[in-house]
Amino acid sequence: MKKATRSIGLGLAGLVVAAGGAIGVGASQSDAAPGTVQTASARLNIRSGPSTGASVVGSVAKGKRVNIICQTYGTAVSGTYRTSKIWDKIGPGQYVSDAFVYTGSNGFVAPKCGAEKPPAPSNDGVTRKWGNTIGYNTGASGQCTWGAYNKFKQYSGVYPLVRGNAKDMPGNARANGWTVTYEPHVNSMVVFQPGVHGANRTYGHVAWVTAVRGKTIDIVEMNYKGKYVYNTRSVTDISGMQYILAPKAR
Repeated sequence: MKKATRSIGLGLAGLVVAAGGAIGVGASQSDAAPGTVQTASARLNIRSGPSTGASVVGSVAKGKRVNIICQTYGTAVSGTYRTSKIWDKIGPGQYVSDAFVYTGSNGFVAPKCGAEKPPAPSNDGVTRKWGNTIGYNTGASGQCTWGAYNKFKQYSGVYPLVRGNAKDMPGNARANGWTVTYEPHVNSMVVFQPGVHGANRTYGHVAWVTAVRGKTIDIVEMNYKGKYVYNTRSVTDISGMQYILAPKAR
């Protein structure tokens, strides 16, 4: 039976022994590294930071390969591979405990995470913050929220951790760290409060902004003309509309 430990064969030229006897590969420290999730349960929680106290922002299935962008120290966790304080960053605001990830080493295999770079202003002059993310589309299949989240993912590379009916999305997005404005911006989700521009009078409506021309915005939306149906139209920016801004994929 294979023991729950990790080792990697190295040529003498590539062997680096860190304090405490941890073994890593010097040449790999400048690049991201692959890993495979190995848990006793079906899924491993993805957290917003390198701590068991950080909020859960998604999960990854047992046996799933992940790309480790960088690694850092955090809460010690006892898992499949001994007890480890190392956490693996697998996406913006997404961390998993290295104690449950097979990497071939009990030490660092990817660059150490530095301070997060501040978001750069987009070409429309507004700073777009990265908020909490989740590994799947939280919208109801075929509804406006589902369609808007898919457009957000296509542009940013991630699904935002935002839940609830369309009318509740701006407050939910702010609470999870995303930039929300009252001014229209391209590449954003525009939320219509109930009754605004034909929005459902109970749940509101959400669409994706493709262009801004003064007070006129061009949108792509789902379920305005039927489930799973995308259509385009132009509307005027008025009271009762807010914009959840998507950063560009990194």
